[in-house]
Amino acid sequence: MISKSLSTLFILLAWLTSFTSHAQAPTEYQVNSHALAQAQNISLHLPANFNNKKSYPVVYVLNTHDFYVGDFKGDFLHRIRQLEGYQQIPATIVVFINNASWYSTLFNQTEALSQFISEELTQFVQSKYLTTQSHLFAHSYGAAFLLNQSPKLQQHYSHLHALSVVFPSVDHVQQTAAQISQLDDNKGLVNLLQEVGHQSDTQLLNKVTQNTAAFKQHHIANQNHQSVVPIAIAEALRSAYLDYSATDYLNQFDLNKTQMTERYIAIRTKYQQTTNEQDLQGFYSAMAQNKMESAQLELAFSLWQDASPRFRHYFINRWGDRYLAQNKSELARTTWQQLTKLYPHSLFAWHKLAVLAKKETKTAEHKHALQALNQAASTFTEQDQQLVLAFTANHNQDYPELSVKILKRVTQQTPTNKAAWQQLSDLYKQQGNTQSSKQAQLKTL
Repeated sequence: MISKSLSTLFILLAWLTSFTSHAQAPTEYQVNSHALAQAQNISLHLPANFNNKKSYPVVYVLNTHDFYVGDFKGDFLHRIRQLEGYQQIPATIVVFINNASWYSTLFNQTEALSQFISEELTQFVQSKYLTTQSHLFAHSYGAAFLLNQSPKLQQHYSHLHALSVVFPSVDHVQQTAAQISQLDDNKGLVNLLQEVGHQSDTQLLNKVTQNTAAFKQHHIANQNHQSVVPIAIAEALRSAYLDYSATDYLNQFDLNKTQMTERYIAIRTKYQQTTNEQDLQGFYSAMAQNKMESAQLELAFSLWQDASPRFRHYFINRWGDRYLAQNKSELARTTWQQLTKLYPHSLFAWHKLAVLAKKETKTAEHKHALQALNQAASTFTEQDQQLVLAFTANHNQDYPELSVKILKRVTQQTPTNKAAWQQLSDLYKQQGNTQSSKQAQLKTL
């Protein structure tokens, strides 16, 4: 059973590798700017599997690499692609605004830069791509500029995110506080994400901005000016797309299967995503896991009924083991009983029920489970072979004679099943039946 868990991990890693390998190379543009009196360079990164007929959110980033130790652009882009790959945010266009002398431009050409970012840049990108929400990120001194210009910028961006702000002076902090107090609560939201321990200047904003709904502060513990960046990016974007991870979002509500299905489809439609049978099966699997976590077994098994069959038996069986380890024997019993309804030939489930009944000295229940186990061993079909071979591999010492019977049935159904012949050969050898072991071994060649 451990190998199946590892298989899940390998599949996920392979998928993420595939996702990364199809990422688009950046496109460099020179954007004419009347405000700054010269063309400005931007690096535009399209998401994997970009479709020019779809609309995408855009993340604009002041590429203030001078104030960051490391590869600012690389780290920022990697974090966004991670969030996409983990299905936390929708596929996103990322635009880095480049500048050779950021400090001078931020504080000596403030108004001109603000006009470029607010109007000229957004118009340029929108003329080339279909877009939806727009986010503007800035770090360090760039964040000071963003907050200071936020009343103007919020007219053109749905979200402004200031990461680990550093102000050039106390006067600038006070000017910024006055600017933030003028924010329009019906326009773009302004977020300040600041590491704990670096709040002397930002505390000056609290009194002026406490009644401003458009401005929010988030404090992030145990980080510094550099390490806070990837965490802040994730927090900022996930808060903007609270329902994008539909499973996590819907799990907080008390919904029946029909209601959660309707809301899941609505969320997928909102983000221009498909809702085919495979999508729904995956959703039901994830929601069933959540309901098992909260011990809502009736709802969980209504979801398991239509969930993806891939690893379904393994996941449910593992929940039975988990409940038993937590001394919740009734939940464990119910789980394995329901598993037999989904998989009537589940030797694992009948075995676990027999062991549990014996432990609790429930003689009739123990007898019934063993009878059902033997019946399943005599009637399983070719579709059940993978499960029964996993059972014999794990429990041939518990049921030596039954395991031989099961393996013979598999080889009769599928004479070319080398795994079954190998198990049968090994089992005969353990039992001292050398001749039969050799005969079975020949079938594996």
